[in-house]
Amino acid sequence: MSPELLRNIWLQLTPRRMLLMTGALVLAFFVAALPGGLSEGPVLAARGLYVLIVIVFGTRATALAIAGEIRGRTWDGQRLSAIGPAAMTLGKLLGPPIYFWYGGILCLATLAVGTAAKTGLVAAATETVFYLLLGICAEAAALLASLAAIRRHRTISGSLVFFFQCAGLAVAMVFGACWLLLGLGTVGVQSFSWWGLALEPRNLLLMSLGACVFWLIIGCYRGIRRELGFENGPLVWLSFLVFVGAYASGFGSLLAGLAVLSRFDGLGRTLALTLAALVASTYVMMLIEPKDRNRYRAIMRGSRRVLIAPDAFLMSYLASAIAGIVLSIHEFQIQTSWAVPALVAALLGLVVRDMAIFITAHARPRGDGTDGSAIAILILSYLVFPAIAAGLGLERVLFVFYPVPSVPFWLGATVAWVEASAAVTVAIARLSLPINFSREKAAPA
Repeated sequence: MSPELLRNIWLQLTPRRMLLMTGALVLAFFVAALPGGLSEGPVLAARGLYVLIVIVFGTRATALAIAGEIRGRTWDGQRLSAIGPAAMTLGKLLGPPIYFWYGGILCLATLAVGTAAKTGLVAAATETVFYLLLGICAEAAALLASLAAIRRHRTISGSLVFFFQCAGLAVAMVFGACWLLLGLGTVGVQSFSWWGLALEPRNLLLMSLGACVFWLIIGCYRGIRRELGFENGPLVWLSFLVFVGAYASGFGSLLAGLAVLSRFDGLGRTLALTLAALVASTYVMMLIEPKDRNRYRAIMRGSRRVLIAPDAFLMSYLASAIAGIVLSIHEFQIQTSWAVPALVAALLGLVVRDMAIFITAHARPRGDGTDGSAIAILILSYLVFPAIAAGLGLERVLFVFYPVPSVPFWLGATVAWVEASAAVTVAIARLSLPINFSREKAAPA
């Protein structure tokens, strides 16, 4: 067993605390079962209490798992210990919320018994597994958010811990809301088509939640590895990109009615959804990953060590470029038109421009760059300036800001790559400047 998990079990699961949790839950279930209690009795109370105990309080405890160690100045000692990455991941994921999981298991047991008596064993097992995975997903998301922030900032404030908790709660809210809506029948769909398979909506959601939990735990493990001083290779991230592309493209037939996908055939929709998912992963990792000025200077020097394990957003862009090229070739063969290849080229060029903007923001000679200026530029480029152009009746020049058809077809792609070239040139020039940590002193009065 993980030493970190065992330590938390000894500290938190004391007989007095377990008796207190058991008594409080039994009393709550008893009150809910009274004639004047809740409509569904203990089952509804078990759902609500599980969400409160595991997802709200447990996520808070997981968000503090490493942040609390850093604030208490004990994390460096744990990093130097003999605990391996797997044992440390298990300990940090399940250790801090272990007391809340004790209460959550009691709630799940009550939920399973009550649901089985009302709707059968299959429905009870499905709902129990869903809520179990939902709790793990929320806590893993909070831990992964804390690891990503720690990689960027070694000092953790209380507001950041709250943000970590909100990240876990947001993931849980998305899956939980979808589960409740599908259970109420408000969607009005008996089955979803995914890669030609007709799946019951809740079963598809449960599979998606299981996959999310798996990749979140993998992400936590890799984050812990990095904290413990191990190198992470690119194969796991490339495998994740393959999964993301395959998962998103499986909904091609379901989303065929969308206007943006109506021009494509079956394979074209699959490739277009793959491209969209990979581009989205590029932007997400651009926001999450730290942009190390020295690392990019090493890339400019052709450092083999850096090139073997590039940043995740660079690998995502490479995968996006491959998917875009395949989509362009396929659409040109089908339609014998350059419209789609030109749009794909414009999209890839604008992504390069945006990556260069983020790198430039972190390439300040003093080494104190942030994402704030890059995000502000993207908001201006994608929201403010297009709105101004549309308000002035200049819809024909919107291709300057984002990938839309242009006249002639090649103009949008050309402008996008000119912007990308200019942004890359500025980024290289900024990276070439020597680092200067000194600050100008104010002139004496």
